[in-house]
Amino acid sequence: MTGENVESRSIEGIVFNAILLAFTVVLLAATTGLHSSSRTVPLAVGAPLAVLLAYRLIREAMAARGGRGAVSEGKPVAAAGPATKPRQSRDEAVAILWVLALPAAATVFGFVAGPALFVGAWARFRGGERMAVAVIAGVVAAIVILLLFQGLLRARLPQGVFGLVL
Repeated sequence: MTGENVESRSIEGIVFNAILLAFTVVLLAATTGLHSSSRTVPLAVGAPLAVLLAYRLIREAMAARGGRGAVSEGKPVAAAGPATKPRQSRDEAVAILWVLALPAAATVFGFVAGPALFVGAWARFRGGERMAVAVIAGVVAAIVILLLFQGLLRARLPQGVFGLVL
């Protein structure tokens, strides 16, 4: 892959993440006029999202500046051209399976453990993070879900198939 292709992909990632971060910050700013009870969910979703997007933006910028090339889901970006078509189809199929895995995990393991397992698996296998980082991400996801839904919203969370059996 030429250096120009790597640089182009890296800049595209930086611009995309910057746009998403700016959009999230604007939405968070727009919630300031809402009543406090109406603002809880947008803040609980938007604030962590802004932090994650800022992390991703910094990671992309460091990869571009460090000369290591663009990073896509923890792996080097593939070269453009006809050889990437089968890889692209495979990646699309894997992405669909990941999208289906979240509701499946929530159904089987419950609304707290399912997404926590999903986040940990995503961080490890798609994000390329170390096992310790993936476990921490899953635990943080579970804590955030519990604090948001049971703590702030006082909602009863579905326990999943395993919760019904136990």
